[in-house]
Amino acid sequence: MLNDKSYQAASILMIQDPWWGRIGYDKSIDPKSINIYGTTSSPFWMCFSPPGISGPKGPGVSIYVRRDIPDLHARYSDTLPPHPDVLAIDVIYKGSRTTLVNAYLHGDSERYDESLNHLICHPYPTSHPIIIAGDFNAHHPNWALEGSKWVNNLPNPSARLLDNWASENDFHVLNDLTVPTRNGKKGQADSIIDLTLLNSIAVDAFVDFDWTCEAEGAMGSDHNIISWAIGAHDQTDAATHPKPPPTFTIDPELEEEWTNAFVAHLSNENLPSQPKTPSELDSMAVGILQAMANATEDSMPKKKQGAKSRRSPWWNSECSKALRDLKHPPDNRSRDARRACLRGAIRRARKSHADQVCKAASIGNVFRFTNWYKGKRRAPLPPIRFGGGLVTVPQQKAIALTDKFFPKATSSRVSLEPLGIPQAPERPWHNITKEEIETALASSSNTSSPGAFGTNYRLLKWAFSVRPNPILNLYNGCLTLGYHPSCLRNAVIAVIPKPNRSNMSDPKSYRPISLLETLSKCLEKVVTRRLIFEAGKFDLIPHSQFGGRDMTSCADAGLCLTHDTRTQWALGNHVNFHFEKTGIRARNLPVDPILPTRENRATENRRNSVRPNQLARGRYPPGIPLSPILSSIYSIPLLRAIQDPQALTYAYVDDFSILAFSDSHASNTTILQNIANTANNTLRALGLEFELPKSDLIHFTSRKQQPSNAQITLTHDLGTSVITPKVVVRWLGFYLDQKLNFKEHVRYMANKANAILAGLRMLADTVKGMSMRHARILFIACPKRRQTAVPSPIVRLAALSHPESEFQTPYLNPPWVPENPFPGRLQFAFPPAGSPKDRRAKIAENANRLIDALAHEGTLIGFSDGSKEVRSGVRKVGVGYSIVWKKEEVAKFSGGIGPRADIFDAEMLALALIVRRCTRFAKSHNILRIHIFSDNLAAAHTFLQGNARRSIVVQWIPGHSKIEGNERADKLANAGLDSRPTPFFNRTATWAKCAPLNAQPSHGDAYGQKPPLKNGPKTHPTSPALKLHPIFQNPSIPRSVSSRLIHVMTGHGCFGEYKARMPFINGSAKCQCGDPNQTIPHLLFHCPLAEDSRKLLFEAAPDLNPATLFGTPKGLEAVAKFIYHSGIGLYK
Repeated sequence: MLNDKSYQAASILMIQDPWWGRIGYDKSIDPKSINIYGTTSSPFWMCFSPPGISGPKGPGVSIYVRRDIPDLHARYSDTLPPHPDVLAIDVIYKGSRTTLVNAYLHGDSERYDESLNHLICHPYPTSHPIIIAGDFNAHHPNWALEGSKWVNNLPNPSARLLDNWASENDFHVLNDLTVPTRNGKKGQADSIIDLTLLNSIAVDAFVDFDWTCEAEGAMGSDHNIISWAIGAHDQTDAATHPKPPPTFTIDPELEEEWTNAFVAHLSNENLPSQPKTPSELDSMAVGILQAMANATEDSMPKKKQGAKSRRSPWWNSECSKALRDLKHPPDNRSRDARRACLRGAIRRARKSHADQVCKAASIGNVFRFTNWYKGKRRAPLPPIRFGGGLVTVPQQKAIALTDKFFPKATSSRVSLEPLGIPQAPERPWHNITKEEIETALASSSNTSSPGAFGTNYRLLKWAFSVRPNPILNLYNGCLTLGYHPSCLRNAVIAVIPKPNRSNMSDPKSYRPISLLETLSKCLEKVVTRRLIFEAGKFDLIPHSQFGGRDMTSCADAGLCLTHDTRTQWALGNHVNFHFEKTGIRARNLPVDPILPTRENRATENRRNSVRPNQLARGRYPPGIPLSPILSSIYSIPLLRAIQDPQALTYAYVDDFSILAFSDSHASNTTILQNIANTANNTLRALGLEFELPKSDLIHFTSRKQQPSNAQITLTHDLGTSVITPKVVVRWLGFYLDQKLNFKEHVRYMANKANAILAGLRMLADTVKGMSMRHARILFIACPKRRQTAVPSPIVRLAALSHPESEFQTPYLNPPWVPENPFPGRLQFAFPPAGSPKDRRAKIAENANRLIDALAHEGTLIGFSDGSKEVRSGVRKVGVGYSIVWKKEEVAKFSGGIGPRADIFDAEMLALALIVRRCTRFAKSHNILRIHIFSDNLAAAHTFLQGNARRSIVVQWIPGHSKIEGNERADKLANAGLDSRPTPFFNRTATWAKCAPLNAQPSHGDAYGQKPPLKNGPKTHPTSPALKLHPIFQNPSIPRSVSSRLIHVMTGHGCFGEYKARMPFINGSAKCQCGDPNQTIPHLLFHCPLAEDSRKLLFEAAPDLNPATLFGTPKGLEAVAKFIYHSGIGLYK
């Protein structure tokens, strides 16, 4: 019905006894243990079903509302509580509200009476139209079919009760008593049991109700299809669908217009340059946000409002023309022919869009395409269980979800001194730098959801690029005063449904996500980076906490758990594992006693705003950048309070785990209970609590130990909770079994891997699959670990250490220290990108003119260079520099640095040496300016720190361009080749990185010396390479052709010769031309059936030399065209 064109005229479908069946699996250890049941859904319809039904026995009613009708909205109604057989929704059309009630009274007397009582026992408002329709299974003379026996029969008590209720509550039956609603079968008489009841306001509002009842479209049912018409009316109350505020489309092409408008609006705000009070911070933050919002409103186009969804990205002008031709025929073609044209246009448009998307795909973004098959949740938010009932109004839903996710504070702010944890000494804080903000913005996504002011990271980047000082002053003012502006504390909390949940009326089936102002999130990112640095450098977080810190992961926690468990098994102990999840209860969490820095105080007292279908109010909501590190900091007292010699603790952010070991499982449960009670008391003092429903227990047993059923009884404010042991538990993404052999984990992951392999097989199909390039990208992206952050140079150098050594994060440079601490005085003059060779002379001429000018100014001028040669099979690397002051050489150096270095290392070392020498000479001769001609820097910071008037310029110049100083440095570097190497280092990072590249020539030589394969020397004239060949990156070659090209090169394909060697492949080895042996050389060079296509091969290689055809891009392209036109290698 939802996709049948017979029902295209229907806007609302009220269905009794809908289909109900399994639609998925709940998230569990065993995917087949819990089924998820539901009814039919469609992207074009909103589905309303009675909430709270999770079993195989489904509801009796459902309602579908079409999505593509402008000004038509629908929601669950608060007129009548939901019931499995009675469902009420509010339909709002053009601002007028109408309540529709779908009823299906059936079953035995007990169920029938329960459904009837639910329908008639609740009061109905008289402020707006109400329509009750459905199958009542009741006969009464007042609605009996004319001429039937029910006109004179005495009705049963249920029918009399329904008739009396309708009369007393002013409901009228609008059925046509001459038309039956149910057709009798097997000797039964026709009757009217499907009723349409309207209150008086509905009768007055819908004069043209047009009630009809027809058998057409009933799909074999004995009940006829009843239809009627409703529309906009003025008989309504003030409760209408809220109109959303206007939103805007952020167009990157309008960046200049937006920045101009932002600068103009910001200049009118009169922001203080240095805020000194909290009120000034408030006004400054509001001014920046308001200027950004006004600039967006002035320069960006508005999004279209209404129920109409956004146009699909693949839709093009051809689709629009085909759709117009279907609606308004320009010729006498049939409707089926025009519909076929529309389907063809859509198919071509989708293929073209997919080709464009695949063309721009890379390893970094290929995983975004997995969201295509997941679809989008389009069902409305169902009623939520709250206070023993169900709430339907959006504001009430927000209150219910707020009460679940953000409970009110039950304890006041306390000190941590009674817990035995002293206060950490305060450390000096530093102003936020421009580089810190730029780093935080560079790692931010331009597509993140905006906050209440509607500004995203793209707009903040534009604003900071043109006016960085107001934002920088705001952030530093927040740190200085320890105050977070009130407008930045507001957070819109969006409710995201969790996937694969059986009961969507339970608040636990949703996840709150905070939508903060990007101006606030950027500050929190900067503070988070500083807190992570502080925690790592000063070792503030215990090592048993694996979350919220550098270089730790769930895998590390799993390895530690496995190691500790097997260690205790080796000692003959029994091991029990219990884990719980902590939840924040108080809104005033003790941040300062743990880490008393101004960064924490600047982000306190956040408030969350309430919006319909979203939720509200709490402290640190999930989704803010500070959440992981703050949760790790809050766990410090908990981890240090547990000091038991027979237990080990693990934590990952807010997941707390205990590993107990003793001589028996029963003793372990006692240890776990005592530790859990101690931990619970510690959490109460911190304003936290355990989420006991998320707690699990498992008894690890070695081969010689027997399983146990010992339970844990935990005491809390609401009473006691008993936790029973499980055979398999899920912890931090691992599936742990009692033997700790990870069989269940492997089984579960193998199922996921098989699903991925099946998808890869379908996507990389050799006939109609994706291209070779994209198949390779997909293959690399699936097994390869994705790196989400770019490491610093010092981290890259540390990664080149011994593979068995433990990686240590070098906390050398704090976040507030920029890469260039002297941006105004340490300058770099780089060459223009891609400068052609004919400009080298012009650049050299300008450099000579600049050197003469600098010499007259008294600037100290330096030239550095490096050199590398291989003499008698030995690598020699030399460095040299020359320093000139007032056109006289005042210092020089020439030396070698050994064979385990490269030219890049020589250039770097030469620059470092010349900078060190120049700084010493400049200090002794009171020289304020240094100008070095090279392409690197190293030790210039010391010189610049000594005097604020000093400055250094490092400038690139072309080599061997008749620049006197550069030629002198080159001669000194060449002279260093002959000198004895100075052991500056054992080997360099450049030398280590080049080792794999140096091994490639030897690999090629070894490949050429191998015994020739059957097709090796002909189709593989060059050795294999890691880089994909250009022929497979050509998008014009179809997938079926590129795959057959590989078949020809490898000899593994649909060829007679290959079939003869593989007995399990059916088919004849003969060629279709009659040759008894169909070989690849025969198909390429001799088969008469491909004679017309063979001219393509002659154009690339007149002598048909396989080395030319398969060893050059032109030859491979000719072979691909030959395969395409001749059709060789097709599956038969």
